[in-house]
Amino acid sequence: MKNEKSIKRIMGIVWILVFGALPPMLDTTIVNIAVNDLAKVFSATFAVTQWVVTGYALALGIAVPCSGWLIRKYDGKKIFMGALGLFLTASLLCGLSWDMPSLIAFRVLQGFASGLMIPTLTSLIVQIAGNDNLGRFMSIVGIPIVFAPIIGPIIGGLILQYLSWRWLFFVNLPVGAIALLMMQWKLPKFEAMDKSAKLDWIGIFLLAMISGMFIFGVTEIRASRSHIIGVSAFAGGIASIVIYLFYAWKKKDSALIPLSLFKSKNFTASFVSLFLAGFATNGPMLLFPMFFQNVRGLECYPIGALADTTRCGNAGDTAFNW
Repeated sequence: MKNEKSIKRIMGIVWILVFGALPPMLDTTIVNIAVNDLAKVFSATFAVTQWVVTGYALALGIAVPCSGWLIRKYDGKKIFMGALGLFLTASLLCGLSWDMPSLIAFRVLQGFASGLMIPTLTSLIVQIAGNDNLGRFMSIVGIPIVFAPIIGPIIGGLILQYLSWRWLFFVNLPVGAIALLMMQWKLPKFEAMDKSAKLDWIGIFLLAMISGMFIFGVTEIRASRSHIIGVSAFAGGIASIVIYLFYAWKKKDSALIPLSLFKSKNFTASFVSLFLAGFATNGPMLLFPMFFQNVRGLECYPIGALADTTRCGNAGDTAFNW
């Protein structure tokens, strides 16, 4: 009976953590369907507007290594709640954005907070669950991780059909506020595992350069008639890979991502599989909305002088046919 009560208590904590992580999981795709509308509202090109999505994903990837260091050095409860608070602040700022640069900047902040939360969620569940029940509780985490990005564009489409585009971000606020209250009330403290842990700033910078240069290169080659800047960005990305490999070889196990990990076939296979899965999932999540809106004519277009209210429908039709 004691064991059953303990499992129920842990189950409640896990569900609170998952509920708090739901908004950042949804935000990986909820904005994808609004790229066309945001371009029209702010009179920006698609090449610029896509950074609303790309900047979020890039910042998320950069923040992931930082979360490992933070949870080793500080209380896990404070890290998770602090990251959620930062995410909600960034969501509010995104909804209040006045131009495209401000929206992109706040989305980057939002993505960084999300990158802190998702790995911290997994680490906290591993700490509280123990080896015996780990698989059972991790399966709960898998549900929102898989389904939240899928239903994100659906929720985004419904919001655009009936509300302003700003509610794509404001919708996070009530959910996040409830989650913060539940965490403050129910979540236990998670003691720091290694208060002397140090962050590999050089490794983070090099990995950020690798991702940023390649993404910027792809964007510039597509958007600009001159490919010099895009090719230069690709060259910078390749140079960053070479420098990181040399740096990690010198630092050995103290590097951000030690090269010795790739000696394990399981780690290498997982790394490649996750990369390909992310590539195959995140790409279509942006391309499909563009296809249906720009090719099939199912477009979300602004109404009103301030272009703050949007309706979704068949472009050129008076009735909305979905």
